[in-house]
Amino acid sequence: MLTSGHRPARRAERPTIAIVGAGASGTLTTVQLLRCASQRGFPIRAVLIDRRPEIGGVAYSTNDPRHRLNVASEGMSALPDEPEHFLRWRRAGAAGPGKYAPRGEYRHYLEDMLATAQRDGAPDATHTRMTADVARLDLANHRVRLQFRGGDGLEADAAVLAVGNLPAQPPPGCEAVVGHPAYVNDPWAPGALERLQTDARGTVLLIGTGLTMVDVAITLASRIPHARLRAASRSGLLPRAHLGGAQPHPVAELLDPARSLPELVDVIVSRSVAGSPGWQQLVDELRPRTQALWKLLTTEERAEFLATRHRAWCVRRHRMPPQVAAMLAELLESERLMVRGGSVELSAAGRHGLAASISGAPPRDIALAVNCTGPGLDPQTSHDPLVAQILRDGYVRRHPLGIGFDTAPHGAFYTRDDGVSEHLFTLGPPRMGELYESTAVPEIRDQAQDLAATLLDALAGARPSRGAAGSPGGHTARGQRPVRV
Repeated sequence: MLTSGHRPARRAERPTIAIVGAGASGTLTTVQLLRCASQRGFPIRAVLIDRRPEIGGVAYSTNDPRHRLNVASEGMSALPDEPEHFLRWRRAGAAGPGKYAPRGEYRHYLEDMLATAQRDGAPDATHTRMTADVARLDLANHRVRLQFRGGDGLEADAAVLAVGNLPAQPPPGCEAVVGHPAYVNDPWAPGALERLQTDARGTVLLIGTGLTMVDVAITLASRIPHARLRAASRSGLLPRAHLGGAQPHPVAELLDPARSLPELVDVIVSRSVAGSPGWQQLVDELRPRTQALWKLLTTEERAEFLATRHRAWCVRRHRMPPQVAAMLAELLESERLMVRGGSVELSAAGRHGLAASISGAPPRDIALAVNCTGPGLDPQTSHDPLVAQILRDGYVRRHPLGIGFDTAPHGAFYTRDDGVSEHLFTLGPPRMGELYESTAVPEIRDQAQDLAATLLDALAGARPSRGAAGSPGGHTARGQRPVRV
């Protein structure tokens, strides 16, 4: 399926940039390419490709109005230079009530952003939407060749792999039941929750206790009214809630700029555990500084942070909207949902059921198990064929920490032989290893703007000599800014 960007090109030949993935990362990159190219009077063709026909990706695919953004509307602008853009868009349209918008509403916002960037842009700056599954990527003669599953393909001058979060991986102890009809590995796969039986009785086990679990629990509580919901994770920690109403001013000296990221997180966690007021504001104050503080840590210090502080930080950094927290509290108080800490092991028990053991306890029958541990982090363990292929062929490499890919500034991939790719770029969650804070709209919108400018700078410049012989499509030396496409 092919949908046009509405305006015919004036030139037969224009540079083409393929954006693989039409979630927030890919859509905002396309928006910024159109805006930046129009401002410069530079002809460009952006091709936005996704296996789904709609934009927005997994994060904003839900139509359940109870699934809310976990950031208030004033913090969700898609444009770095217009911080209240989303808030104004909601006020101008038929937006639903509430400070925390439904996630599906944000998909409509992204759709409108893309349509507006095309409508208001220059005639030679256009985008094309393609519904296709990219099965393979190759580099040859300074061109990117994309092969689609089922045939056809596309050649481009550069490609942005805006793949977002990696697909969910089975939690340890659950591998034996993958494929079982009572086990759902990815609740956000198209139709996954809709296929669950509404007359199911018995225990439904939710593996993981983060924001994914919260959304799934709220949905299942309405779809399966007789089911007992149980959630388990190694930590047993639940996300904290955003404050409602007036917010106290935090003690500024607690965010001493001389302290390291681990030290500051320890201060915030300690205040939270003690019930001291103001820790939520400290989280919000620390967030804009997280990337810079992360870069100051050694690889060993980063690994230690991930092992000892990451989970405690996440439940305070990624908080629930007040209305979602109220729904969760109701489920907990009524004991429709119970939460505990411990490792989970699943085994098949009969044709339609499973047995679950938590922390070595005797197995108990469950009617359904749902993996709510969230997206995968390590590309080396991903079952995505495209990710496996570009890793195998050396076009990219995993980050040494095992979270995301190894990337240079401006989002270029490092290649297997320590070069910087001249043709392949990324943004958002794939850059977690380099930036840590790289999964939310405020960071993605900045990266999209920077990446669009980087790509247009490269396309506008003269093309120097090709990369070294034998390199995967040519690259610059590590540490240099990639400027050749």
